[in-house]
Amino acid sequence: MPGLLGAALPRTPRVLGAQLTALLTAAGPGVAALAAGLPPLVLLPLAPVALWLGVLFSLAPTAAGYEGLGPVAALRRSARLVRGAWWRTFCWTAPAVAFTAGAGYALLAQAGLPGALAALVLLPAFPQLPAGLLYVDRRIRHEHLAETLTAETAP
Repeated sequence: MPGLLGAALPRTPRVLGAQLTALLTAAGPGVAALAAGLPPLVLLPLAPVALWLGVLFSLAPTAAGYEGLGPVAALRRSARLVRGAWWRTFCWTAPAVAFTAGAGYALLAQAGLPGALAALVLLPAFPQLPAGLLYVDRRIRHEHLAETLTAETAP
């Protein structure tokens, strides 16, 4: 398979693994407490921790895709890149996630089950677009990626 698809397919399991691991890390304790029968109001103190972890690991799928890292290594890489820029990462990813949730709700409300299925297939990729930009931004600022890329393209 030539081109972009041929390059992306081998890394897809790692990206999905990083996405799932980040989601389970952020939401897992709350889901487990709900499954245990605790009332939702008791879980309110977990919300800030889940938000913090969600933002901290938001670049993990992108790191797994670009660098070919496994899920745990991608979580560590994301934490290193987000360190010192948590608010910047939050301010870029929160609107993308909110848009995705709103679009998913609108598709479900307007088109019913087919809209919900379309939302499940199409919308999870949208928050990864600003995450990809943030990943490159953090590498440029933190690791001086611009100089490396410039040196690679110089004759």
